[in-house]
Amino acid sequence: MNTLLYRGEKFNANFFHNAGVDIDHSFFLASPTHVNTLLVPEMNYEYAKSKFKKGEVKFYSRKAIDEIKSVFKKSEQVGLDYPSISASMFLKLKKEFKTKDVSEELNSMRAVKKPAEISTMKKAAALTRKLILNSGNDPAQTDEKTANQFLLSLFKEGVSPAFSPIVASGVNSSFPHSIPTPKKMQSPLLFDAGVRLNYFNADITRCFRLSKEQKRIYEKLQNIFHSILDEVQNLRTGRELALFTKKLYIRENLPHPPHSVGHGVGLEVHEKPSLSIHSKDILKGAVFTLEPSVYFPGKFGLRYEDMVYFDGKKAKVL
Repeated sequence: MNTLLYRGEKFNANFFHNAGVDIDHSFFLASPTHVNTLLVPEMNYEYAKSKFKKGEVKFYSRKAIDEIKSVFKKSEQVGLDYPSISASMFLKLKKEFKTKDVSEELNSMRAVKKPAEISTMKKAAALTRKLILNSGNDPAQTDEKTANQFLLSLFKEGVSPAFSPIVASGVNSSFPHSIPTPKKMQSPLLFDAGVRLNYFNADITRCFRLSKEQKRIYEKLQNIFHSILDEVQNLRTGRELALFTKKLYIRENLPHPPHSVGHGVGLEVHEKPSLSIHSKDILKGAVFTLEPSVYFPGKFGLRYEDMVYFDGKKAKVL
């Protein structure tokens, strides 16, 4: 089956994973019977020719759909990554071709990481840990300034943020995705951040400035993390991991958080495999986070998160 992927204004993980390039407003046309084609705006033509190694490059001046019709025949089925296609473009394509949503297949293929991708993510995770520890152990006067301090250290390393860092102290730490505020820093300090290295993301969380009670709870979360890590070799799907995690929360006498215990990570910060109780996603070959967390509304929250690769035999922290 033919496949058409589109990269618009924003980065598209499935486009990059299959085309091997990241060029805005471009179409990647893959086919088992035709030469793969990268269709780009005319202004990006020379740049695309220097970067694209998986077929031929063509440019469109006005209507991309006309160029697409010259590559794919009307009778042929075309697989689309529906979430990345605008409504107007979808209607144009549906008018010309038999379309099918292949986004789930594309996402599943991307979940299985190659050695080079794992190596890149390991470097991203190590750098993230270092920068979080530096900022967390020597924070500024406020959450907001500490977040800015982290971002400055990140840019000095020549990398970009995977997402806006979550720096939350005091009661703000009880909100899973709190935005850094200019209020004076309190206890505890929850620091969730990641770097983006060669398009691949890291996602790590650590907590600082803990009271005696908070240290005790934080140690329980770390126990949950390591118990899951040891058990992954006996688990097959995200659902199995989620159900096992629930037992650990009961054992540690902690309330389960209002989110899953982790998520896949790679070209996107959140991708397959899902680790929810409804997930049938396979764990083998994937990189995912484990983030045991606990939140006490109006008081504080704690989270311990690290990145794990499971090769099918053993799960290892990257």
